[in-house]
Amino acid sequence: MQERGLSARTVRFTHAVLRAALHQAVKWKSIPQNPALSVDLPKQAKGEIQVLNPQQARDFLKEAAQDRNYVLFAVALTTGMRPSEYLALKWPDVSFSKGTVSIARTLEPIKGGGWRFADTKRARSRRLVNLQESVLRLLGEYRDTQVENATRRMATPRLRI
Repeated sequence: MQERGLSARTVRFTHAVLRAALHQAVKWKSIPQNPALSVDLPKQAKGEIQVLNPQQARDFLKEAAQDRNYVLFAVALTTGMRPSEYLALKWPDVSFSKGTVSIARTLEPIKGGGWRFADTKRARSRRLVNLQESVLRLLGEYRDTQVENATRRMATPRLRI
């Protein structure tokens, strides 16, 4: 496979599928042992992560300011949190007085569709993350807007048919 130019990742994935099939053949007693277990796999090259430089980050946030998810983008870009972490944040997780956000849960997919909140997989994943002053200010403004909208919806009589 490598001689044909396929990547180490493709070779490893193919090996995993074949190994599982051969394991089942051993369970069914169709073959005495799994030959895939003795294969030396190619090492997978670890690519270097590309990060935005400060100017690129500022440019991104300037453009993102027009998007309804701007606050989310700002939190994601400035904290280094995983998507499953920042998407699981709730207002009690944000300490405006300390300038921190507490990672207490994650958002995970449910088999068959949908999403749910779950505890972090590891205890060390629960942590406090410092927020930049500008992001803290954005979060405060966003929370105030949410409160105003909720109050307005409650105060506005609903048309019932």
